[in-house]
Amino acid sequence: KDLEIICRKKLTKDEVAQFRRAVDKDYNFEMHYDELPLWGLIRRVENREETEDTKYYKYFLYKHIHFNIHYNMDRVIEITARMDPHSVLDLTGDREVDALSSTAYLRDSLVLDYQFLCHCPPLTGFLATILMRVLKNDFIKTIYIFMMALVGVFYPYNRGAPFTTLMVIYALTSSVAGYTSTSFYCQLEGTNWVNVVIFS
Repeated sequence: KDLEIICRKKLTKDEVAQFRRAVDKDYNFEMHYDELPLWGLIRRVENREETEDTKYYKYFLYKHIHFNIHYNMDRVIEITARMDPHSVLDLTGDREVDALSSTAYLRDSLVLDYQFLCHCPPLTGFLATILMRVLKNDFIKTIYIFMMALVGVFYPYNRGAPFTTLMVIYALTSSVAGYTSTSFYCQLEGTNWVNVVIFS
């Protein structure tokens, strides 16, 4: 809905003073729409930062509220209230004031967001493909270090741990390498066993 008048009222001097005290104490309003709470400011005070003397303060009451309502099918999922800083009621003086309150509504459906959801997976896949090609080697190193940490042979806080780990792995796998090379050499009917032992 566009701008719509919802309230016309003539504020007395006492009511103006009461609103001014509420503005001075930073009162806010609270509403509920479809069991969803929303809050908003009711006021604006000018010259408060420049001086502590209240006689120079100017008190203004917001008189226009703009509601944004987001819904999915028949259920409201979010609602926000926004004040119009240009639509205010001057409460500075002790006098009667004609108050005219208005509001506007904007309802946003999530049907439009489904179009974004349709485009999101292909874009995500395209971006993931680019990242995997560019960072493939880094991913392999990160996964390798992570697996070593899970096994318990790598401690991230020990700077010499990777070199120690490589030495231990080399020592543990040397027997497997020696057995494999010797077996392969026997299959080829080799006779120079000294070279096999040295290079294993």
